[in-house]
Amino acid sequence: MSAAARGLLVVGAAAARGVLVVGAAAARGVLVVGAAAVLLSCQRVEIARPPAADGPSILLVTIDTLRADHVGAYGDEQAETPVLDGLAARGARFETAIAPAPLTLPSHASILSGLYPPRHGVRHNGIFRVEPDTPTLPRVVDDAGYETAAFVGAAVLDREFGLARGFDRYDDDVTGDRASSTGFPERRASAVTDAAISWLSAVDAPYFLWVHYYDPHADYAPPEPWASRFRERPYAGEIAYVDAQLGRLLEAIAARRDGAETIIAVTSDHGEGLGAQGEADHSYLVYDAHLRVPLIVAGPGIAPARHADVVSAASLAPTLLGLAGLPPLPATDVPDLSGLLRGTAAASEGWAYAESLAGRLDHGWSPLHAIRTRTHHYVRGPGAELFDVRADPGQLRDLSESPDPAAREAARTAETHLEAVLAGERPLDPVSLDAERRAQVEALGYVVPEAIPVARAVHPRTGLPFAQLTFEANADLLAGRFGVALAKAERVLERFPDSFRAHDLAARAALQLGDLEVALHHAERGVVLLADRPSAWALLGAVRTRRGERAQAVRAYEEALRRDPDEIEPHLGLLALRLADDPAAFTEQDDARRRALEQDAELTRLAGARPDVLERAGTLWEAAGQDARALAHFERAAKLPGASPSVRQRLAIQYVRQGRAAEAEAALAPLGPSGLDPGLQMHLAIVHASRGERGRAADLLQALLARHPDHEGARKLLARVERERRAEGG
Repeated sequence: MSAAARGLLVVGAAAARGVLVVGAAAARGVLVVGAAAVLLSCQRVEIARPPAADGPSILLVTIDTLRADHVGAYGDEQAETPVLDGLAARGARFETAIAPAPLTLPSHASILSGLYPPRHGVRHNGIFRVEPDTPTLPRVVDDAGYETAAFVGAAVLDREFGLARGFDRYDDDVTGDRASSTGFPERRASAVTDAAISWLSAVDAPYFLWVHYYDPHADYAPPEPWASRFRERPYAGEIAYVDAQLGRLLEAIAARRDGAETIIAVTSDHGEGLGAQGEADHSYLVYDAHLRVPLIVAGPGIAPARHADVVSAASLAPTLLGLAGLPPLPATDVPDLSGLLRGTAAASEGWAYAESLAGRLDHGWSPLHAIRTRTHHYVRGPGAELFDVRADPGQLRDLSESPDPAAREAARTAETHLEAVLAGERPLDPVSLDAERRAQVEALGYVVPEAIPVARAVHPRTGLPFAQLTFEANADLLAGRFGVALAKAERVLERFPDSFRAHDLAARAALQLGDLEVALHHAERGVVLLADRPSAWALLGAVRTRRGERAQAVRAYEEALRRDPDEIEPHLGLLALRLADDPAAFTEQDDARRRALEQDAELTRLAGARPDVLERAGTLWEAAGQDARALAHFERAAKLPGASPSVRQRLAIQYVRQGRAAEAEAALAPLGPSGLDPGLQMHLAIVHASRGERGRAADLLQALLARHPDHEGARKLLARVERERRAEGG
């Protein structure tokens, strides 16, 4: 039940009912807007509790990146999907369900609202949020007195993007044991299932539970035994693994007293290109490979059936409410299919809308809008495309110029549907992400654009090789392959010289390589292309800092903050500059110290519950020799959810410097040997050795060499420590 129902009212312009918590680790009562954490004004009041719900429980499962034709029930004889197949056999499955977009966040916004992306306004991952005034399925069931929870598997669905409203619990802690190729965490299906089952064990019916499995998304790396069984087909292995985890979840539901009465729906947010039309994965194209998804609904009163109607996955929101007998959403773009599922309504000749604005928003290419019917697939881009899906299921033969009357009529009808959907289009209203969240979403395989680029009449299919290069350059940058990243970004710029994203990547890669002339060229070009974006100015400030151009760096950081006072990076850059003024001369009255403390106070306020920001600020104070200030930041960061292992190691280093050995050991204990960063472990050993604690230093170095036998620095330091121990007779 919602926090409002329990008597807690949160007052704030963007506050949803109850306590709104935004950000991976945001504290109760804190709303994060952009990079800022702003304490909401809260007041406890008595509110009448809504009546207890008496409808059926509802389970919604979305399996990310699942093509319908890779499920056994949809015709894949090689698929290992017995759970999905069994659910389809006892329920209803729609043969042609179309995702509203080949992108995770926009599609899920549609699945939960019953609105197409032009109406709810979420047109891409990472730079849009579901607005607080958007009615959604979880908000309706929450108002009806249901217990509500969501468990998601990747940062692209973080609560920051607005989907958490209506959920009593929105579990977006993705710090699991799986990481993308660029090192950012995802949460495996087993961990998502564990969390969902744990929640189920503590709630009474009725409930609404949304479970999101991310695993079939690239990179395809299923765990064992699926990795071995599907060595040549890892995407299919990921699907088989998720199917097994879905089986665990359904078993837990079946064991409940209300299990037989639970409505269960399974779908996906989009498909996967796997090379179709030249796209290996998804985001940019809108053909069946990228859009056709399974849609299966089972539960009381739903007769087993195969429905040939073309439907949108967005129909799940009104359909689940209809099946549960709950109030409808105020408005939807899609039909309620509950009558069809219950046998009280006849099938209709349906159609579905889909779009991708990823090419437009990432690179300035043409947007794509599509209409899928039972007979045709129509795509509007820089030109028109029309495919007869009965004769050409691969959608390879464009009939848009055909004189055939049936083709012409299909195109006219599709245009009519498109105009009807786009008539209610919201203006594009992208928001800004801080550097950490941007990196997390991009590490999952998505470009997060800084602003809307200049439009070009380029079909995204033409630009796909350059989009792939951009993603690869970003992955290389995050993985530390800076030279490779720079070369790829420059290849993109040869074809698209005004690509802000490529200039940004090139500047960051060149900065890491120490090629400051190249870094400056690309950073300056970035602020010309997108002068209103604070991150462009912050990057220029970082380049100016490395070049020793302090005054120009300060001006660039201040320009960034003039555009967004809550941007984290320029605050960190200015703090580093303040501390570099003359840290050795700091006194309580010193003007440099005063400026640094003011900068630090503002940064700490903005950091809120962000342990990564506190760690970076602490590291700056540590480098300036201000250990007490560094310790305060590390202690605070270590107490927050999501703190990295390096925070505890830095904390231990500070404790050892102060002779607080027991506290240092306690800080390290949760990490275990495998959680220690080699560089910080070396640093810790050096601090112990400098204090004459050679036995502890030797233990740390031996443990480091056991895991990294080629670590030359550790080997040399250990030899020195052992010599000193022998000389002392220790």
